[in-house]
Amino acid sequence: MGFFTFMNAKMTLQVENPICESGQKFSGKVVLEVKKEIESKGLYLELFQNVKKTSVTNNGTKQTVTEEKLAYITLNDAKIITVGHHEYPFELNTPQINQAEGTLGQVLSFAGNLLQGNKSYFLQARLDIPWGFDKREKRNVQINPRVV
Repeated sequence: MGFFTFMNAKMTLQVENPICESGQKFSGKVVLEVKKEIESKGLYLELFQNVKKTSVTNNGTKQTVTEEKLAYITLNDAKIITVGHHEYPFELNTPQINQAEGTLGQVLSFAGNLLQGNKSYFLQARLDIPWGFDKREKRNVQINPRVV
């Protein structure tokens, strides 16, 4: 099929409820408009967490960003996606997040370094194309932590 197979389709990620409480479900649909038949390993919906941390020490400031996949579901595992309009509805459970985990705020680490940071979340629809560039569509979402 080739590297640029991803150009044969337009993907839209529609999220009905972009703000959820911890433990609830995101819902919506992924819409594919396929112009030319596509070979695929699958269509997936993934929930990611980005953690940005800034630590202040005697030597200065250091910023780190980490990305972690929290959950995913398979929306379609067909090997060939045919020409036309395709809709894939979804529901994805959010992880249980306690208020202490939801916002890093300012925390003093064991070594005496001041840590500041935040967490953000996004949903990503990904059409896995073998031997080519995957088609991706992202939407920022918010997960409100559970108060304990």
